Amino acid sequence: MEKKKYVDFDKVITTYKTFGHLNLHNALEAFNEIPAADVRPTTHGKWKEIKTGLGLFDYQFECSMCHGWTPNKAYVIAPDFCPNCGADMRGINE
Repeated sequence: MEKKKYVDFDKVITTYKTFGHLNLHNALEAFNEIPAADVRPTTHGKWKEIKTGLGLFDYQFECSMCHGWTPNKAYVIAPDFCPNCGADMRGINE
């Protein structure tokens, strides 16, 4: 099985507009010259709120993907992502 190559769609369109009039062989060579895009798989999760009764940290928020927790979403540098596993927490369920 051939390794997949992910490319920027805008670069494909630009290449097609530039080389689309050429024969198929030349067009395929031009497409193969497009550099791979910088991509990686993304996992999606959601925060589960857990009441602790510990005063300032009255709630913990547990990641549905790694079950790691953070004391309070307000104290997390990037609340849209789990600080433990990096899961995207922006409203898309797992």
